[in-house]
Amino acid sequence: MSFAEALPWVLLALVLCVLVVVAGGIIGLRIALRGTSEDARPHIIRALGDYFRSLVDAVFRWRRK
Repeated sequence: MSFAEALPWVLLALVLCVLVVVAGGIIGLRIALRGTSEDARPHIIRALGDYFRSLVDAVFRWRRK
């Protein structure tokens, strides 16, 4: 299999990995928010936002090298 034939499969695998990570974050948010008080919810949402921001930063930092 040449690189040109493998490229769509590699891109598909990358998209699926991203979808799994995003779905995991959404599921984590639902679980975390289910048992928390109203005061703690903004902190949990902010923490998950920081987590996804760090993932995006890591991807773009890796890509620049």
